[in-house]
Amino acid sequence: MPTLEIQTKEVLVAIGRAVAQTYLYGPEHPIVAKTIAEAAETLSEALAEHGHEEIVLSLDHESLLVNGRRIGSLKEQSAGLRSLFGKFNLHSVSFLRGLPADDLLCLCRVFRETITDPKTFKLDEWLNEKGVHHIKVNEAFYSKVEKQEDGVIIETGPAGKQSAGGLGQAGAASAAKTASEDGPEQAKDDDPMTAILKRLTTASALSNTGGANQEILDLGMDEMKAEVKRMVNEASKVLLAEIARLENEIKRIQAVLSRSFAGILTVDRDANVLAADEVSEMMLGKKQKDIAGNQLVDLVEPASHLLAIARELSHMPTKPVAPTINFYSSQDIANAMRPSAALIYNEMERVVGLLACPPQQVKIKEYEYLKTRMIASIITALSAPIETLDSGLKTLKSNMTGKMSPDDKNLFEHLAGQNDRLDKIIKSLRDYSQIENGQIKVFKVIVSSYAIIHDAIEMMLPWAKAKNITIEPKQERGLPDVEADPKRSLEVLGYLLSNAIKNSPAFGRIEVAIERGVQKNDGFLVICVSDEGKGVPKGELEKIMREFEHSGADKDGQSGLGLGLTLAKSLIDLQKGKLWIEEREPGKGIKASFTLPVFIPPPDYKPPEKIQAQVQKSWWQKLLDALGIKT
Repeated sequence: MPTLEIQTKEVLVAIGRAVAQTYLYGPEHPIVAKTIAEAAETLSEALAEHGHEEIVLSLDHESLLVNGRRIGSLKEQSAGLRSLFGKFNLHSVSFLRGLPADDLLCLCRVFRETITDPKTFKLDEWLNEKGVHHIKVNEAFYSKVEKQEDGVIIETGPAGKQSAGGLGQAGAASAAKTASEDGPEQAKDDDPMTAILKRLTTASALSNTGGANQEILDLGMDEMKAEVKRMVNEASKVLLAEIARLENEIKRIQAVLSRSFAGILTVDRDANVLAADEVSEMMLGKKQKDIAGNQLVDLVEPASHLLAIARELSHMPTKPVAPTINFYSSQDIANAMRPSAALIYNEMERVVGLLACPPQQVKIKEYEYLKTRMIASIITALSAPIETLDSGLKTLKSNMTGKMSPDDKNLFEHLAGQNDRLDKIIKSLRDYSQIENGQIKVFKVIVSSYAIIHDAIEMMLPWAKAKNITIEPKQERGLPDVEADPKRSLEVLGYLLSNAIKNSPAFGRIEVAIERGVQKNDGFLVICVSDEGKGVPKGELEKIMREFEHSGADKDGQSGLGLGLTLAKSLIDLQKGKLWIEEREPGKGIKASFTLPVFIPPPDYKPPEKIQAQVQKSWWQKLLDALGIKT
C-alpha cells in the first residue's frame, strides 16, 4: 500500500494540472473534469486506506507538510499549488473525508476569479459562499513544540487539538485503538514499548511493580527504545541520502538541459500542448493560440522536426514507469540530429553535461524565419509607393493624351511597363509569402480538364498571335474529370504558357497535351506544355525549380524574381499533384508537365443533373411555333 505522503503527492500533481487546464480550456471542459475526478478519487482512497478524517497541507517556512510530515519544498510543487499558498497567504489547506469533485473544481475556479482587492479577499469566505464544505483554509496547521517531561512529543493538530506522535486526531485515534486490544487498563496506562515487553514476559511476573522484574522491564524498555531509535536513524539516513541523491540528479539534468536549449513546451499527460514560448512557436511555425490544446504529435512535421517523448507521461510515483520513448522524425532529420550532440557521463554513469554542434537544419530554420520577416517588410514598404505611382501614371496618361511627342510617349510607355513589372514582382512576393505561411488554400471541385486547357489557351492567344506563335492543343478523347481547384490550376497552366511564349522564337509552335498518367502517375491526368525555345543549359533544370533562381540562358534582365516555378509547384502540391521540367532535345526547348488527380466517384455518387439553358425566342419564332412550323 502506498504511503500517505506518496498518495498526497499524486493528488497535488493532479490539482496543479487541473489549475493549468482550467486556465487553458475553462472549468467546464471535459479534460478538466476528468483530471478533477481522478484527484478526488485518489484523495478519497488515501483517506480511507490510512484511516484519516482529513489531509492537512501546511507550510513550515519553505517546507510543505502533510499531516505534519515533510513531503518536499513548496518550490518543487506545481505553479498552481504555489499560487494557492502565495496568492491567498495561506498557512494550511485541509481536505476532509467525503470531499466531492465539485469542491475541488470550485477551488480551481478561484484562479479565474477577478479579484479587485486581494488584501480584503478571504478565500475561506468565498468557499463558504460557493457551498464548499469539505475544503478548509487557514483553520488547521501543525507546529512542533518542545518535548514534555514524560518524554512524549506533543504536536498541535487540526483545530488546535493535541495529538501524540504527530499523527493528528485520526492518528491518535488509531493508536488508541491498537493499544486497547490488550484491555482497557493497559490501553490507558501503557505506552507501545511497555505493551510489547509485557507480551514477552508473564503477567504474574510483571504484577509485582516494585520487584526485580520491574527493574528488568525498565532496563529492557530503555535498551529496546535505544536500539529501535538507532535502527530508525540508520534507516532514515540511508533513505534520506538516497532521496537527496535522486533530487540532485534531477536538478543537475534539468540544469544541463535548460541551459542548453531555450525553448519550453508544456504538455499534459495525454501529450496535449498546454503552453509554448516564442522559441517553440518559431520551431513549429505557429502561434500559441494555434498550438494550445492540440496533440504535440499532430504539430510535428517529420521532415522538419525530431520529437522524442516518453510514452508514459502520467505522474505515478507508486507504479513502475516504462522507459519506452516514442520517436517521430524522418530518417534524414534523425541522421542530421543524432551526430549533433553528445551526452557527458561521469564515472558513475550519471548525466552531467551535454556537448552539441548546431545541425544545419536549425540554421536553415533560422534563415527561413528571417527570410519570411524580410519579405513581409519589403512587401509593406513597396506596396504603397507602387500604388501611388500607378495612380499617378494613369492620371498623367488621361490628361496628356494627344499632347506628348513621340519620344515622350515612348518614355511614358516604358515607365508604365516598368511599373507593371514592379507590381507583378510585389504580387509574386505576396503569393510566395502566403504559401510559405500556409495562408493560401485550394478549393478542389470536380472540373473538366478540357475546360482548364481551353481557358488557358484563350487567355494567352493574343500574346502568342502578336509573336506569330501557334498554340496547338493535343488531347485524348474521353478523359475523366479531375478533382482540382480550377482557378489555381488555370494560374499554373497560364504561367507555363507565358514562359513558353516568352522563350519561343517568332513563328514557333507550342504544344499543349493532356493524357492519362501511367505507372507512377496512374490515377492522374498529365498536362504538358512543350516549346521550341532555346532550352535550359545542361545541369540547370534542378536549379530553376528552386526559389529566387534563374536559368543562365536568361540574360534579358526581364525575368523577375525567379519565383514563378516555385509558386506553380507549390499550387500543384497543394492539389496533391506534382510538377517537373525536362529537356526535349539539346537546344530544342523544354517540356513542363504537371499532374492533377482523377476524380474517382464513390459508390453512392450521383452526378448533378444538367440544366438546359432557357432560350428566349423572338416574336417570329413564336409565330412559326403557333403555326406548327418547326424552326
